[in-house]
Amino acid sequence: MADEAAPPALPLPDATIVFIRHGESTWIQEGRFQGQGDPPLSELGRRQAELVGGRLADPLAIPQLPVPTGSPVGVWHSPLTRARETAAAIARARPGGDGVRLRSFPEFLEIGQGEWEGLPHAEVAARYGPQLAAWRRSPTTSWAPGGESLQEVGVRVRRGLVTLLGELGRGYEPPAVDAVPPSRVLGYAGVPEPARDLANG
Repeated sequence: MADEAAPPALPLPDATIVFIRHGESTWIQEGRFQGQGDPPLSELGRRQAELVGGRLADPLAIPQLPVPTGSPVGVWHSPLTRARETAAAIARARPGGDGVRLRSFPEFLEIGQGEWEGLPHAEVAARYGPQLAAWRRSPTTSWAPGGESLQEVGVRVRRGLVTLLGELGRGYEPPAVDAVPPSRVLGYAGVPEPARDLANG
């Protein structure tokens, strides 16, 4: 098979940005709150990352993905190990993947879960029962002690997206809009509120 063409030069007239969640981590496997803790991918998580990479490398397979063919401009990820490992697996799955640009964006870190990070779910329930119940009831108005609110995450992620779009468009300035919390994004995607388990980050 011939090598794919090199990634297009910047600035881009248009671009498709694909959002991918990292594979399962060892903490998720162990039933721990994750947030910005830094466990690696589990064995299943590595396999998940490889499967996603293979699927994106062949977007015309049935069912087709609404993403362009050809080499990606780059893979942007949070600094966390599980995100970096997922990004590397996606890049490796493509012909010439060693040349795909990987870049860490701190703005794309997952929601900080403060004092809950690394603790088993049962321990959090025992030690922080009222706070956990309030957070599960209304994650837009409650958060973990020492953690981030969804509004803070929304501002941070939007800042990263503005930077990314500016780099892709070399000078493109997106319109100013109110920050959209991740829960809103999930809501637009049709995910019901009880299913939005942000504890896993």
